[in-house]
Amino acid sequence: MKHIVYTQRVDLIKDYGERRDAADQNIPKFLSACGYLPFPIMNIPSMVNDFCNAVSVEGIFLTGGNDLSAYGGNALERDNTEKFLMEYAIQNDIPLFGICRGMQFILHFFGSEMGKIRNHIKKEHAIHGRICRTAVNSYHGMGAQTVHAPLEILSKTDDGVVEAVQHSKYKIAGIMWHPERCNVFLEEDIFMIKNFFEKGRLV
Repeated sequence: MKHIVYTQRVDLIKDYGERRDAADQNIPKFLSACGYLPFPIMNIPSMVNDFCNAVSVEGIFLTGGNDLSAYGGNALERDNTEKFLMEYAIQNDIPLFGICRGMQFILHFFGSEMGKIRNHIKKEHAIHGRICRTAVNSYHGMGAQTVHAPLEILSKTDDGVVEAVQHSKYKIAGIMWHPERCNVFLEEDIFMIKNFFEKGRLV
């Protein structure tokens, strides 16, 4: 059973002066439904390398939540953790997959710009391209209309927002919807994730 690490959001608890790592319990449930053994990773960059080596990471899953610092977010430690994971994945030829903020991080890391978009929060919409769906969920207020190489666009919405990308060389890909938020996990999402972590490609 492959070991897949997944990132967590940073929640600021002002009453206690704490910065807490947190993740929806549906994320490990979804990864388990895909046939993997999931491990949450802490947002402490100095500890990430030892953690990855200890659990023998075979895949990385960047989750949603928190805006990127470059776009006004306040969780720099998460950005730095995911930067390390991106570099770790490239150096060790490990598949890395991102959802929502996770895909936004991929876009930012490889130099593609984003902006504010409308009507993509708590919505469903169709996507078209090399990946087509009649409806996917949407919970994001930032998005891209285009991307720069080495990323390639796999799907867009009718209003031109990029919904799926993959790297032309590395085993890196992302989507803007949340497969873990479906009441019943969709077989097409499970197949997509399993195919990616086996082959390192979405299509």
